[in-house]
Amino acid sequence: MRALIAAVLVAAAPATVAAQIDFGVRGGLALPTDDFGSEEGERAGFAETGFTVGLEGGLGLPAAGLSGIASVDLFVNGAEDTRLAGPGGPITLERDGYWIVPVLAGLRYDLPATVPGLGVFAAAQLGAVFFQPGDMELSGGGGAEFDLATGLAFAFGGGIVAFDRWELAARYYPFGEMEIDGEATGGVLLTDLEQPVSVLGITLGIRL
Repeated sequence: MRALIAAVLVAAAPATVAAQIDFGVRGGLALPTDDFGSEEGERAGFAETGFTVGLEGGLGLPAAGLSGIASVDLFVNGAEDTRLAGPGGPITLERDGYWIVPVLAGLRYDLPATVPGLGVFAAAQLGAVFFQPGDMELSGGGGAEFDLATGLAFAFGGGIVAFDRWELAARYYPFGEMEIDGEATGGVLLTDLEQPVSVLGITLGIRL
């Protein structure tokens, strides 16, 4: 994946510009927001706080402080179980959680440092997202399996850079309404289900 990101960055650079590429890795918390993290309403996703890891590559552009960036991240969020009223008494709906992989490219701007060793940056990106909802199982029997969903994605955020190496950042990923297909017990097809998905990533990263 690192080689793929490098190829994308080099291809996007003008031939007259010496490509200076840097890479970074990051990890931290994946916080579900809005309906995705809610436990109430028809649009609730019941997502729990999870974790994220990611890789980002950057290519310095002629404009001072401006870089082209490309990144791939993984978000893993669990999901709350739900108790439902069944014909023979309460039953539990168990969810396996969610896997989310955004692949994005965009721009980053590093503001001039006003404190020695510390800087601030902001970034915005566009791209694609791959969304895999986990299986669902009913304690009384039955359940559902879901297919991989894809869609357009964007992200924006910023953070603090220490000594040109360490980064503490917050990035918001409003993935929008993901259209999900699947199959329930007995071969019943589930189509055109919509789940709002949005995540706030709080990460600590290091430039390699």
